[in-house]
Amino acid sequence: MLIFVWAKNLIKIFHFETWATISVIFSFLFLSLFTAFLLSNKIKMKKLFFFISVLFLIISLKSFIFAHYQNDMQINHKQAIIFAPSVEIKSEPSEMGTILFPLHEGTKVLVLDEENNWLEIKISDGRIGWIQKKDLEII
Repeated sequence: MLIFVWAKNLIKIFHFETWATISVIFSFLFLSLFTAFLLSNKIKMKKLFFFISVLFLIISLKSFIFAHYQNDMQINHKQAIIFAPSVEIKSEPSEMGTILFPLHEGTKVLVLDEENNWLEIKISDGRIGWIQKKDLEII
């Protein structure tokens, strides 16, 4: 479970266009080093070029997957309406989280992420926080 949280946080570091750019750059680096591997005559250099090119290929593929996932997250944002009379938005998906701000029934929010029975939301003024899933309805 912790690895999924870590992966989501890693993916959120950059916008999908940045991940795509990273993928393209590492693809070119992979092609360059693989060409150097093919053209090299020394065994040690061939090994070095091969292993580094494989590493760059893996980075390129991972960043492509991250770009796709980040783009998919942006396209599939869900909107929701607060149905509880009044709720306190928390800093983390836990009852122990700090109260950031209150919201009232009828407020429209954007759902960014989900963790257990908590949803990460964003309101129209850009503030972000966590709310229990039971307090809103996705539209």
